[in-house]
Amino acid sequence: MQILILPGFHPKNQKWAEETKIELDPFFPTTAYSWAHWKTEKPEKNWVEVESKRILELAQGSAVNVIAKSIGTLVAAYIIGFAPKMVNKLVLCGIPLNDIGDKDKINYNSLTKISSEKIIVIQNEDDPHANFEQVKEFLDKINKQIAIISKPGSDHEYYYSDAFLEFLK
Repeated sequence: MQILILPGFHPKNQKWAEETKIELDPFFPTTAYSWAHWKTEKPEKNWVEVESKRILELAQGSAVNVIAKSIGTLVAAYIIGFAPKMVNKLVLCGIPLNDIGDKDKINYNSLTKISSEKIIVIQNEDDPHANFEQVKEFLDKINKQIAIISKPGSDHEYYYSDAFLEFLK
């Protein structure tokens, strides 16, 4: 099944997306999505919702596995809110709770629209954008059955292709 990679906000995340794509491509056809603001250097108003709708149009109703990092996790939550059947399996990495407001956090409630068996969350123990404990507490309020994996690290890097593959097989 096709994999769609939704990277973080900053253009430096394109490198992560492309490197992850290279590692996954031998096993699954993989697309690393590029945000429009990487070219324009300025995000549109309501860019998360706009990008979510663009992705839905591109998918044309096809189900995909999604790997999302940082703000890409919020885009994934929007997509699930609009079209839960589009997401077959979901890997969320580095949910940036410290960088988004309560209004955006509500969108993660869409995770209840797909089976918790089809979701894993990977969070670095001391990620500066939200540590493991923050993410666990947040997601437990949504669905305690979602698997949350703690990885050692105090950064926002998520080069865990082996874990992605193990879950997506």
